[in-house]
Amino acid sequence: MSLLAFGLSAQLGAAAWAGPFTAVIDHTESSPALLRIERDHTQVNVLGGVLGDPFNPLRAGRDGGTPSTGIEINVLGGVVAAWSEHHAGVRVNVRSGTLETGASFGAGSSLSVHGGWVGGLPIAAGTLQPSVVIGAGARADVHGGSVDAGAQVWGELNVFGGSLGADPIGLPTGLAPFDVETRYQDSIRVRHGGVVNVYGGLIGQHLRADDGAEVNLFVLSASLDGAALGLGLGGTRTIDLRGGAALDVVLADGSRLGLVLDETGLPLIGPTGPVQAPDYVSSGALLTVTLVPAPGSAALLGMCGLLAARRRR
Repeated sequence: MSLLAFGLSAQLGAAAWAGPFTAVIDHTESSPALLRIERDHTQVNVLGGVLGDPFNPLRAGRDGGTPSTGIEINVLGGVVAAWSEHHAGVRVNVRSGTLETGASFGAGSSLSVHGGWVGGLPIAAGTLQPSVVIGAGARADVHGGSVDAGAQVWGELNVFGGSLGADPIGLPTGLAPFDVETRYQDSIRVRHGGVVNVYGGLIGQHLRADDGAEVNLFVLSASLDGAALGLGLGGTRTIDLRGGAALDVVLADGSRLGLVLDETGLPLIGPTGPVQAPDYVSSGALLTVTLVPAPGSAALLGMCGLLAARRRR
């Protein structure tokens, strides 16, 4: 992890539960089925095997009534099966293994991805499925690993590293040969009220920001249709231009991101028919670019407080 990412993580990253845990469960291939985790101050370490299954998914935390407190799930291997539910008081840390498609996080829950894989079942019943759902009041931090295309964000997502939607999935809508590019999964879809802060990592094409969404980019440099934005250190610019404008940035960790700012929602025409436009950023979405110091610079520590303050509106 770069010095910048480390400094930002210290300011922004959700801290692990302080404990102590009153129950610690190490789940392996030989462990009995575990489908409900509701007891406060419980730690579950997924070392192998499968937690839940798509037809009877894991439910962590109490859904309704008094919220749970201090439930931690560490995915260190194995699989948490698709459609798992995570409610208030639950934190999930993914370092290895797989958190399968459709995992949902409700208000008061959090997800931290440092490695492993989030997703894995992009198509079910003939439709594209979300890799993960960050509900209103929930938070996710991605430092590493891979998150498949289709992340849905109503809450807060902070991206420091790793990969999100780098390989969008084509869904065939006809029977013609090679007719697989008629519709693509969004790399990330930021819903009304959702906030995405991007400091680094690899973001795939087809980012979508709906009305009322917010996307904040923290960059070393930025240009709009080839012209440098000319920001001073710590300066922020709101990007209002749409109509296919090209926004190219170097993110705080040195990786590159390019967005084509389309707001029509109309498909482009490809060799086999309509294809989704590369990116969709509604004119009703807030898109900002903030210039930050290069990793290792003397201004780094002073900027961490500023970036923390910029997390949300």
